[in-house]
Amino acid sequence: MDRLPEEILRDILAYDLRVPHAEFLFYRDWHGDPPALPRPACHLLVSKRWLRVGTPLLYECMRLKKPEHTAAIAQLFRAHPHVGAAVRCLRLEGGFGKELAHVAKHITGLRLDCGVYTSTWESSLQTA
Repeated sequence: MDRLPEEILRDILAYDLRVPHAEFLFYRDWHGDPPALPRPACHLLVSKRWLRVGTPLLYECMRLKKPEHTAAIAQLFRAHPHVGAAVRCLRLEGGFGKELAHVAKHITGLRLDCGVYTSTWESSLQTA
């Protein structure tokens, strides 16, 4: 497995780690939590190489409900820009700030919960 090209390894890991975008974005119950989608991240503990190759797959679809989570994720993305570049689907279900504006250029799917309004919503969306 050490000689396996990283592109092939990423495809193998994606089989278990990737969440279907449509399932992630269009969950029908707007008021409840979506069902937990199985994402066995334990595969990434096999080696440092697997962790490096597979970590961006974990952040491909993200759901943020609290401003604290948004701030923590923004800090992670500043430290590891390649992880932030992996975000493709984003569900914002609570307060969020301008911290994620730099990720917006990579996003192909966005879901906003407009039932929750914070003072940063409008300015953050304009920035993005």
